[in-house]
Amino acid sequence: MRYANDSSVPSRTDRETGCTAACVDCRACLPQRPAVAIDYEDDTERFMQDVRSGIPIALLAAPVAVSSFADYRQVFGYLYNLGVRSFHNVLLRADITIWAYLELLRCNDHAAFLSSPCAAVTEYIRRHRPGLQPYLMPVYSPLLCTVIYLRKYCSLTDRIAFLSPCVAKCKEIKTLDIQGYNITINKLQQYLARHQIDLSSYKPVDFNDRPEGTGLTLGVYGGISESIAAHLPDRQFVKIGGPGKVYRWLDEYEQIARADGPLPHLAELYNCHAGCEGGTGISIMQKKGLAPVDAKWSELGPAAAKNSRLATANLFKSFNQTLHLTDFMP
Repeated sequence: MRYANDSSVPSRTDRETGCTAACVDCRACLPQRPAVAIDYEDDTERFMQDVRSGIPIALLAAPVAVSSFADYRQVFGYLYNLGVRSFHNVLLRADITIWAYLELLRCNDHAAFLSSPCAAVTEYIRRHRPGLQPYLMPVYSPLLCTVIYLRKYCSLTDRIAFLSPCVAKCKEIKTLDIQGYNITINKLQQYLARHQIDLSSYKPVDFNDRPEGTGLTLGVYGGISESIAAHLPDRQFVKIGGPGKVYRWLDEYEQIARADGPLPHLAELYNCHAGCEGGTGISIMQKKGLAPVDAKWSELGPAAAKNSRLATANLFKSFNQTLHLTDFMP
């Protein structure tokens, strides 16, 4: 994050965002403090230079990337023309993340976990709430599970670029010591507009992944808690989003944990009020009208729920036979 000057950065909690000077690079401050936060930098320019120079790169796309362009396939067509070698849907590999969560929850009936996919929340806990680190679910995010799956199980050796709704993912990409790129959706949109790229002149290119639909967990239920609750209905879940809520809630969570008080089996936490769908790396226009993530809890109808449970149970059975759980754990 780049600031106008150091003295303009708030030294205590910002009332509008819930942020502190101990920045975790989430970019939540930008809409509220335009005079302070100038802009953020991602890896879009470096990515464009490297792909044009012939460096082999594979692009991983977050679920919201598909709906962020008039036709994402024409965006992929343009990038393919530049030299990107393959395109992969992170939503499909989110099934691995949910499988790993479910396995650990089943093995720990009374354990309390904090979800780990939100890079900003995870970074905040590691840097500023170390006492809560033992509660972090020891499973990589869908992004990193995708990277591991492609590298270990599909033998992908290309560099990884992530088309992302999140500014904070830049640090997460470095977790596995890969030479990667965090390309935020907003910056790519700006790049295409600034260079007057006519996407209609490029042949559409779709994902290279096998035809696995949109994923059987997050693609159906929309969230981690909803996906797991379908298999563990007796567990307690909490889902909270927004910098003005989640960090204060973590303060209370830590106090309860210290007092050995009751905690939910899983707390699903997001820095952004609409979750990844409303991440800090998308445009302000895209964020308009998005509902808070903690207000999106919904259930499938009985028939759909039964069919989904059967489908995911079969998928998870195949994961037990073909994947190693520890590969997807830090």
